[in-house]
Amino acid sequence: MGSPVTVAEIQAAAHGADSRTVVQLLGLGAWTLVGHVSESPEGWAFRTGESRPALPPSPHGEGLLPGMTVWPVTPRRPRPGRATQVVLVGRSRSNDVVIDHTGVSKLHARIHLADGTCAVEDAGSRNGTSVNGRAVVAETRVRLHNGDMIVFGGVALTVYSTPSLLGIVRKLGPG
Repeated sequence: MGSPVTVAEIQAAAHGADSRTVVQLLGLGAWTLVGHVSESPEGWAFRTGESRPALPPSPHGEGLLPGMTVWPVTPRRPRPGRATQVVLVGRSRSNDVVIDHTGVSKLHARIHLADGTCAVEDAGSRNGTSVNGRAVVAETRVRLHNGDMIVFGGVALTVYSTPSLLGIVRKLGPG
């Protein structure tokens, strides 16, 4: 399981290294989630009690900043021999992808990895999950594609295949 890293850390690791080395060094899997988590007053609307997600990078990397967080979408305990691996996403430290934000439930969603693809399902979270602005119905899987915007409660992230993210980071140059 890989721990979250920043875009700047990927930039530094990618400088002069091949993709396989970067993936192993940083513990990246086949898919990543990229964005920024903020509990600042600008990210919270006190009048409505709803958080406004900070804008994640675009599918092609516009808006990708060195300080943004990259979460590897990898299971903490892979299950060899199983066709589908499940990655738990939520606020609790027991999840595979931990997003420390009050709008994210303790167990918010599950991401299913199989045959190079990934799909998300909401785990009955309080604030919901959406993909490209469309709500994900609890217990229903929605296939994710490179560049999709996924919102967990009040946190908006962009889904990238790791090769795609590394290509974008390499175009940005060394950090």
